[in-house]
Amino acid sequence: MDSAIEFRNRDSTCTVYIWDVDGAGNWYKYAHQPRNSSSWFYSLDRRNNGHSRCSEGAPINK
Repeated sequence: MDSAIEFRNRDSTCTVYIWDVDGAGNWYKYAHQPRNSSSWFYSLDRRNNGHSRCSEGAPINK
């Protein structure tokens, strides 16, 4: 958690959504990148508590 600073989505089907958690523990969508992205997304700033694929729904903590 919170260690990535960049990502690239090579998924041929889905958009990937990066999620963060606010001070109250609520999930919010921080970034997303469409399928088959050829470039890196550089501005995560270590704010990534989870990700989801194909769905804008927040990830489930297990």
